Amino acid sequence: MLLLGVCMKYLKNEEDAKDAVQQVFLKVINDLPKYKVEYFKSWLYMVAKNHCLMKLRDGGNHTAEINDQLMATADDADGRHLAIEKDIHLSQMEVAMEQLNPSMSWNSNSTMIAS
Repeated sequence: MLLLGVCMKYLKNEEDAKDAVQQVFLKVINDLPKYKVEYFKSWLYMVAKNHCLMKLRDGGNHTAEINDQLMATADDADGRHLAIEKDIHLSQMEVAMEQLNPSMSWNSNSTMIAS
């Protein structure tokens, strides 16, 4: 579900996003042995994000229409970039907090929940 959401965020088309998810899984299966991945969820997010950005850059998103977001100003692009970076950092923090105390879990508001 995480990957489909990431791909939908960038590609704005459900079919393209589903195709991208399959391509990302194939890439992960092939590339995982090449890397020492400590934070799998964050790494997977970055692989999906980069795949979608490359697909958009290469014009691989033929079925999606050009929309206002793709024509956004540089300020809007910076804002989206900061939001994405925040999501990545939050995911990494959740992983780190889970490693500090594996018997506890953390929700998205960084509230500890007893397991």
